[in-house]
Amino acid sequence: MMQSPLWSIARVLRRNILFLEAPFFTDRYMRKYTRYLQKCGMDIAGYDEHGFIHQSVWFDSSERYSLIKIGRAVTLSRDVILLTHDYSIRNAINAFEENPENVKYKFLKPIAIGDNVFVGARAVILPGTEIGDDVIIGAGSVVKGKVPPKTVWGGAPARQLCTLEEYYKRHKDKHDYTIE
Repeated sequence: MMQSPLWSIARVLRRNILFLEAPFFTDRYMRKYTRYLQKCGMDIAGYDEHGFIHQSVWFDSSERYSLIKIGRAVTLSRDVILLTHDYSIRNAINAFEENPENVKYKFLKPIAIGDNVFVGARAVILPGTEIGDDVIIGAGSVVKGKVPPKTVWGGAPARQLCTLEEYYKRHKDKHDYTIE
């Protein structure tokens, strides 16, 4: 569904105004930003004070917001990218077939993120990815496919590093975290 250019300009202005209050009024920003994403067509749970979406998170264009589902208590850190499309297939087809009309082939797949998920800074979530509940994705990871619940993933390409229980016990024993 293609919106009018005027609607797109209004949407961008509204989003930018929301981003101005993010550093000062986190709860208010998240409530408004969640509603904004829902109005754009994203399937996102209402704000519950346990999650956070940094203003630098890049969601695929607004026509594809409807392909993204985000659960409760999800944290998307700085510069996370959620891609629902990929044009790489076009290059592969063009290498082996004639394409005189320059048809733009692409993959277009949904992304689903479960409840209580943390995605570290600059991670990339690729088309078709399904992340289960209670998952940690490390910073800079490139995630594709199914990520089972209660696991910790990292790397490029991302791979399972440990279970969430192992992660919890390791850091509980070391007590290497702070409490705000």
